[in-house]
Amino acid sequence: MTYDFHGAWQNYTGLNAPLYRRFDELDGDAMLNQDFGVAIWLKNGAPAYKLVLGVPLFARSFVLARPDQNELHSPTIGNGTSGPFTRSAGFLSYFEICLLQMDSNWQKRTVPDGSESEYMFKDREWISYETLDNIRKRAAYVVANNLGGMFVWSLDMDDFNGAFCNNGTYPFIKNSLALLPTNMPSYI
Repeated sequence: MTYDFHGAWQNYTGLNAPLYRRFDELDGDAMLNQDFGVAIWLKNGAPAYKLVLGVPLFARSFVLARPDQNELHSPTIGNGTSGPFTRSAGFLSYFEICLLQMDSNWQKRTVPDGSESEYMFKDREWISYETLDNIRKRAAYVVANNLGGMFVWSLDMDDFNGAFCNNGTYPFIKNSLALLPTNMPSYI
């Protein structure tokens, strides 16, 4: 599983599924990314074609301890507010993120250091999420590293009817599949 690297079980904000480590991460935090997970399996002898990269179609949300501390590794006091569809504190679908982003008070941030991840915040709410561009980069990573493929968790978290994100139906799934080669071998 190459997501759920950070969540409200910790006492600070963090990225749900960074592709690479951030440049300032050291020690244990440097291992909390998709690339490290793949590399450790390869280093220990797993064939690349048997590795499948997991990509979340959900976001992890947090309640900030203080609204003026809203960067990565800011102190938190628990799960963020539940969404109107998922109804689970600390967990939002991709289409619920699109609904939230209609409110211009949310401030979006791209993490500019190789992790290929995004977050947004408003008041004391802080959310780590992925974008279509992030998903494309993960599909390119799968191809460049000759991995067996990628999977998304889960199908129902994508914009299933195209009504929320203005990117058509199932934009994450269609974009990720379109970038994977059609001749990938099957090992089932």
